[in-house]
Amino acid sequence: MSKIMRELTIEEKAARYDEAINIARKINSGEGVAAPSGWTTCEVIFPELKENEDEKIRKELIRAFKSLNTIKVWNGIERTDILAWLEKQGETFTKKDVDDAYLKGISDAKQELEKQSKQNPIDVKKR
Repeated sequence: MSKIMRELTIEEKAARYDEAINIARKINSGEGVAAPSGWTTCEVIFPELKENEDEKIRKELIRAFKSLNTIKVWNGIERTDILAWLEKQGETFTKKDVDDAYLKGISDAKQELEKQSKQNPIDVKKR
């Protein structure tokens, strides 16, 4: 489950800052701020710090498989392959990463088509 993180615009960053500073001011002045159960003060101010359940499960699986040093294969899959896959699931990609991969794919496809057309030229006759 790769995540694609979109870059925030200046306006969105400014709005997030305004929200965060208002919450911090309320906390600082002693005013009550509603917080979901189990959230820290920092997570209330910056909700993006709150780890989601999928990420918690992924990290716990990594911890568990790392601790199973005596098991080399689990259900026919190498333990090292499981760990590599779990680690990869936590990778975060920016919009630029996705755009670069898209452009590379287009370039690779174009090169492949050019290569195939040289190997199998199409004879087009004018009428």
